[in-house]
Amino acid sequence: MKKIYCISGLGADERIFKNIIIPNTELVHLKWLPFDKEETMSSYAQKMASQIDEAQPILIGLSFGGMLVAEISKLQPIKKGFLVSSPKSPEELPELSSFILFMLQTGLVPYNLFKIPNRVLFEKFGAATPEEQQLLTAILKDTDSKNLGAAFKLIINWKSNLSPKAIVQIHGTHDNIIVPTNIHPEYWIDNGTHMMIWNRSQEIIAILSKESVN
Repeated sequence: MKKIYCISGLGADERIFKNIIIPNTELVHLKWLPFDKEETMSSYAQKMASQIDEAQPILIGLSFGGMLVAEISKLQPIKKGFLVSSPKSPEELPELSSFILFMLQTGLVPYNLFKIPNRVLFEKFGAATPEEQQLLTAILKDTDSKNLGAAFKLIINWKSNLSPKAIVQIHGTHDNIIVPTNIHPEYWIDNGTHMMIWNRSQEIIAILSKESVN
């Protein structure tokens, strides 16, 4: 049976991939590993890649997980890496004001705030139905605040001089987290939001099939 290695978004887990069902394929969900004090995006990607037991794997990364897949593709050969709702380089990240950057870098923002479900977060993620809001609430509740803060710092300080290899980028036109302005994907999902791997799964599966995953 073919394996696809999955890396979820910030603090999330395999629940977000529940609707991605591909015949004769096992989704292997990589676990979050501890962040070191001087971690970089590249060093953490290498750490996460240590859980992969194939020479040329297929990977799917969601949001922050997609950034890690892009970095893994620079560190070792991969057959293909799918980035869903994710930038493939720092240049594709939305711009943050200098004040917000300062607040995040100095840790003055209490990361627990990002764990509290509310209307603004639901709208940002595109969680429109009660089921989607319940899923997002559960994921936020189970998120480790320390890991969330460490991951934010990796994103803010992400540096990259090399282009990712064997990457297929899939992005939603209505993503309000990784806004589409600077994104140049192979595939657009019309009206897709940051939760499209859950609520637009059939379209994403169709793209994976077209790209010869199954």
